[in-house]
Amino acid sequence: PPPCARTNNREAMKRDKVFAITKGFRGRSKNCFRIAHRAAEKALQHEYVDRKLRKRDMRSLWIERINAGAREHGLRYSDFIHGLKLANVELDRKVLADICVTEPPAFQQVCITSREALIAKYAPDGLIQRPVVEDEKGTLLIHKLDMNTGEEQIMDLDELPPPVQEVINRRREQ
Repeated sequence: PPPCARTNNREAMKRDKVFAITKGFRGRSKNCFRIAHRAAEKALQHEYVDRKLRKRDMRSLWIERINAGAREHGLRYSDFIHGLKLANVELDRKVLADICVTEPPAFQQVCITSREALIAKYAPDGLIQRPVVEDEKGTLLIHKLDMNTGEEQIMDLDELPPPVQEVINRRREQ
């Protein structure tokens, strides 16, 4: 009688692992070891990369949601985040996005906090109370006093965050 084919237990386990990974693949990728091994390697590479991409995608989704919520309350995303940093609010983007979607009144309070911090940053040097002038091109300029050197600087009103611009424009109209 011909001798029985012996299978190495370690090789059989390796095959089983590969076939477990490629279960559900199309064609011979699921049952032909040589092809399945290549397909499993590639699938594991994609899985590794996609774990990193998922984190990136989630962060950009949070930023989009925060931006939409902040713009509803008259703030740009960058000004909103800057105001939160000034106000020492330590909510991360995941939590802010969740609050924005699930609890709009609470997010409105966060926006108010951010707006007040932005205005407070520019208020101590008297920026809001200073007169606004127009140059020959029609650009609105404001004189800013530098607290460190005591020198007056001329700033373009468009360079200021929108909440501060709103306050200055309201004061101009009065």
